[in-house]
Amino acid sequence: MQNCYANWPLILEFLKVFLSWPVAALVLGGIFMRVFREPIRELVSRLTKFKAIGAEIEASAPVPSNQEQAKPAAELSDPVDQAAATPARAREVILALRDVCMFEQTYNLIFGSQMQLLHYLRMQGAQGAEKAPIEAFYQEHLKLVGEGQPPTLEDYLRFLAVRTLIEPVDGTERVRISALGDKFVGYIVSTYTPPPFRPF
Repeated sequence: MQNCYANWPLILEFLKVFLSWPVAALVLGGIFMRVFREPIRELVSRLTKFKAIGAEIEASAPVPSNQEQAKPAAELSDPVDQAAATPARAREVILALRDVCMFEQTYNLIFGSQMQLLHYLRMQGAQGAEKAPIEAFYQEHLKLVGEGQPPTLEDYLRFLAVRTLIEPVDGTERVRISALGDKFVGYIVSTYTPPPFRPF
């Protein structure tokens, strides 16, 4: 390191020129423009009158941002926008999406004869149906499935009960479609036109 020689007077002279007020003003001006680019751009777009030496600037009123121009929830057409506008609407949208996901998942797992059974129970209304007509749908399912290990009648109905698509009628052996089951059938009928039934 003995051969290392720094010309300190030259370095100090270079720093004096580099840190002089015109260069420092230019650097600080560049930083200022970079930090406040958007507000300056917005101000320049609103300028209506500008005088140079006397420094007179006139600009129009600022345009409110999107958050300040929020529309009432009733005027919004997109469900996501409505959900963002009101928490009650957000809850409705989330529950509707949950139902759609559950309905699609159920539809992928359900037998065609179970779907036909739900249609039948839907037409029976609140009184529901006895075990004999329900067993007829099950027997039709067994004919179409053929050999193998078919589900028992209890398993056949348990799938619908676990998914809360059917419910027992109080104090009887009858079974009826539940409110969720009714919504499920309505969703399938409205979504798939005509509703595709699986063969079994």
